Amino acid sequence: MKDIIQHMIDSKRVFAYRTMRFARNDGIAFLGFNQNNCAAIAYADRYALHDLLKYFKNISETSINLFKAFSESEPKEQEDPMVWK
Repeated sequence: MKDIIQHMIDSKRVFAYRTMRFARNDGIAFLGFNQNNCAAIAYADRYALHDLLKYFKNISETSINLFKAFSESEPKEQEDPMVWK
């Protein structure tokens, strides 16, 4: 259970970072995210379950605030989001 929650926390962090870059139209290709390698060294067992749930709630709230911070025009200014310079 802890490993799954830690994986969701890590994934939310990666996707929030990617979302910000996409919205800001930085145009640089994203590096890969090997979830298996990350999970292998996450060491979720060192955290208490209630702490992991707290961290998950925190990153979820932070991600929501990230989306709220975008202006109406930011995502619409993209020329073609699948074409990277």
